[in-house]
Amino acid sequence: MNTFIRSITTLITLFVLLNACATQPTAEQPETMASEEAASNTGETVATTGDCEDGFRLVEHEFGTTCIPAQPERIATNVETLVTNLLLLGIQPLTGPEDQAGWNAPYTSLFPDNVSIEDITDSGMTESTNLETLLLADPDLIITYEYSGETYYDDFSEIAPTIIVERGENSDWRERFAREATYVGRETEATEVISRYEAALEELKGFTDVDIAFVRRPEQGTFRLDAEGSFPASVMEDAGLNTVTAPEGVGEFDGSTISNISEEHLDILTDAELIVTPDWRAAGFSEEPDLIGLSEFALWETLPAVQAEQVLVVPGPVYNGGNYAAAQLLVEAIAEAVATFESVQSAQAVDTCDDGFRPFAHAAGETCVPENPQRIVTTQDQNALLPLLELDVKPIGSTGLLQTDGTHIFRRVADFDTADIEFVGDYGEPNLESIAALQPDLIIGSPFQSDIYDSLSAIAPTVLIDVHERALDEALLDFAELVNATEQAETLKAEYEAHVAELLETLGDRREQTTVSIITPGGESGQFYNEAGSQATGTVVQALDLLRPIPEQGPEPDREYRSLELLDEHDADAMIIVSYTGEEQDPLFDEFVNSPILNALDVAQAEQVYIIDGLSVVGAGWSKMNTFIGELERILLDPRLDVDIVQE
Repeated sequence: MNTFIRSITTLITLFVLLNACATQPTAEQPETMASEEAASNTGETVATTGDCEDGFRLVEHEFGTTCIPAQPERIATNVETLVTNLLLLGIQPLTGPEDQAGWNAPYTSLFPDNVSIEDITDSGMTESTNLETLLLADPDLIITYEYSGETYYDDFSEIAPTIIVERGENSDWRERFAREATYVGRETEATEVISRYEAALEELKGFTDVDIAFVRRPEQGTFRLDAEGSFPASVMEDAGLNTVTAPEGVGEFDGSTISNISEEHLDILTDAELIVTPDWRAAGFSEEPDLIGLSEFALWETLPAVQAEQVLVVPGPVYNGGNYAAAQLLVEAIAEAVATFESVQSAQAVDTCDDGFRPFAHAAGETCVPENPQRIVTTQDQNALLPLLELDVKPIGSTGLLQTDGTHIFRRVADFDTADIEFVGDYGEPNLESIAALQPDLIIGSPFQSDIYDSLSAIAPTVLIDVHERALDEALLDFAELVNATEQAETLKAEYEAHVAELLETLGDRREQTTVSIITPGGESGQFYNEAGSQATGTVVQALDLLRPIPEQGPEPDREYRSLELLDEHDADAMIIVSYTGEEQDPLFDEFVNSPILNALDVAQAEQVYIIDGLSVVGAGWSKMNTFIGELERILLDPRLDVDIVQE
């Protein structure tokens, strides 16, 4: 204990003598009896010795029960958030920590006119409170948080009745504010504060489809992402907006609400329409804020929100204030930003196109495209080249698969003539120079290439067509509209739907009696993933409404790798394993299909495991869906198929 704390008894004696000489004495402070354990500052319950004296009321708090003034008038604290909350309630605290001015600067416009931060005496920082300051302030009530009370509760209680408010992992900032308002008898004022916040929330109600990421200052090469349960995420939850968080297993949690994530996972922020980050140096909203190291990440500039200038920097106390003032200002700032971004997007929408062009909506926005494109380049083979070839449209160039021997192939298009199509790089890394050399009038790709969208658009009008997040039979119509082949596509769609209807009728009740698992070996040794999540296989499975094992039900991502030890969860009446060995992509395929775990399954014992060629059933094409239906006919209509392997 330092010299000052050892002299606290002397100061208290002086304080009592001064009060005894005063012409207007304060209300007598009730005596509080503490147990020996409580006196050791362990946080055990402290109880009063009975009823409170006149003018006092008994309240329960984190360290027990205490008699406090019925209407406290001189309140002291050593916590910045409590200073803010008291000011919001129209109470000017006597004391507060030394950084109170900077901390509260963003909020001052929300405080009642009868309070200010100018006359609040410095209490010292929360972890090093100046007890003499609190004593000389002559409070009739002291409020602090649990982490400070564990150190100072006994000392504070010698000065004035003291209340401890919890602020732990399970403590919500809204609940704390409500308790604090009750302690100081300002419930009506609290209702007004909450009403202003709820009114601000209404400004965001129309943007519930906006995904927002909250990113903090990078530390040691990582960026820090606020997760569910953090203050900004809780505010977005109130507004009905989604907060972008790290997938399970990615990053390391720092405490309970912040995840430290390496730069290589910066693509987590790809889906964020708005990125919000704090500037702890700024007392107010800066016109030219510093991105505080984020811009030093090489991949930062590739993020769609960054490219669209949809990054909002807010003062640190607003970003993580833990109070209604911060929450209201955060909501107002985001509402203004989103409205601005929306107007920017609207301004970027195509109103008119030059002669010979027309507007076309796609995954990256809206683009003026040629009415009759003649020189098309695709940056995806199986997901862009294939659907065009099915429509009898032959691009002049396309990416493909660069094989280990230095040659290339265009995936999934073996049934089509590709002799005159120029190879313009691997599908994962298109060669921009090769594309530009072909002088295309239209480039077609997928959202996987959104990071180079601007570069592609600088060469020629570029559209990105998504074939993963929706039914493939719908996505394929976009390709047809783009190249004026809608009538042909409608014919292909009708043939596909007739094929589906025929199989449904033939299957009859057998469809409801047969469980089908569809998987593919992939990732590392001993891993696999759910094949029928989207594209051709997924669209057919959904159209037929096939029974699937539980892990394969619902919108599970295609590439969510699972361990071989979990394969028993995929046991079924029929197991279909999709192979890509024809494209040098399955070096571990034989190891997988010969594994003891697979062959111990009931479906394997019944010899009802079927291997089909992925090259024939996977890809963005009507032919792939029809081929897969044919494979299902062969398997599910086999009279030898035992449909009682597993219990449906």
